[in-house]
Amino acid sequence: MYKYRFYLVVLISLLIRFHPIDAQSSRRPFLEEGKIWKYEFWDVSFIDDNDMFNGILSFVIQGDTIINNRNCFKSYLAMRGKSEYFVALYEEGGKVYFYDDGSASPSLLYDFGISIEDSVYNNDLDEYIYCLDIDTIDACGELYVRYHFYNEFSNVFVGNERIYGYEFFTYWIDGIGGVRWPFKKPFYGKAMTEFKSCTLDGRVVFTHEDFYQKANIHSATTESPSDHRQEVYDLQGRMVQTPQYGGLYIQGGRKFIFR
Repeated sequence: MYKYRFYLVVLISLLIRFHPIDAQSSRRPFLEEGKIWKYEFWDVSFIDDNDMFNGILSFVIQGDTIINNRNCFKSYLAMRGKSEYFVALYEEGGKVYFYDDGSASPSLLYDFGISIEDSVYNNDLDEYIYCLDIDTIDACGELYVRYHFYNEFSNVFVGNERIYGYEFFTYWIDGIGGVRWPFKKPFYGKAMTEFKSCTLDGRVVFTHEDFYQKANIHSATTESPSDHRQEVYDLQGRMVQTPQYGGLYIQGGRKFIFR
């Protein structure tokens, strides 16, 4: 009896160890109590450099509230030694929503169930951006799903020909959010930001450098978006192994600028 039990335990362990990870079913929660996002921030709205704020912004999930009979997390924005309530958020079905000040209806912040070639509206650009690749990366010893977003362009010319295509815009990381802001943009006007870190329970779980990790191809399933990645070609139709920064290329029938 114990002999069979031993073999059963070994078999289960092997299945867990070698079963490929499904990117969508292994989603990480975005909203967690005590989670902190830190960004370095420059306000370049002022001509006088003496008025320009340069410092660290922290977005913190702390406490909960009920809005329209829905349980929500509360977020706070901390800067210059002060902390104030920011927005309420909730997560449902792979999507993250927030309630803006005075709004009775929630707005979509992230859709982590998005597929390749799907589009989402971006408030900063006031236009749609397109998810053209999804892969997985290792960060701080954990596996994360990364979404690559591009926006359309039409201001590139080759000779007299106007080229229409896609230019890399930003990354989303499942459970972490975007490179520029984790939630909605907190200020109007001109601002420059750089993601520094995301911490949970006092432990750093993601850093700025992690956004740009090489894809972890060994973590993908046979049905994962990484397997749909296509070869890159130059405008003469030659396959390119190492695209050059700022170069114009073709992938999957789409023209894009490599950034």
